[in-house]
Amino acid sequence: MMQALSEKLIQKGLFNKVSLVPTGCLGPCRAGSNLLVYPGGTLYMQVGVEDLDQIIDQHLIGGEPVVEKMAPDEVWM
Repeated sequence: MMQALSEKLIQKGLFNKVSLVPTGCLGPCRAGSNLLVYPGGTLYMQVGVEDLDQIIDQHLIGGEPVVEKMAPDEVWM
């Protein structure tokens, strides 16, 4: 996932504008890959490679979270 995300950030000209930091488990690890976006602290769960373009385009570029991939508050808080 990290490699795919890194490649997509490069393709979209965001590699020097976005910090990509690998971490340990953020909470819902059994639900698949997680992606935490700051500022705002939006946690995405069950993220697949097929979700990366939408998250990058809609959230990182457009500023609007991808609601259907967001972790519910009870998982995150």
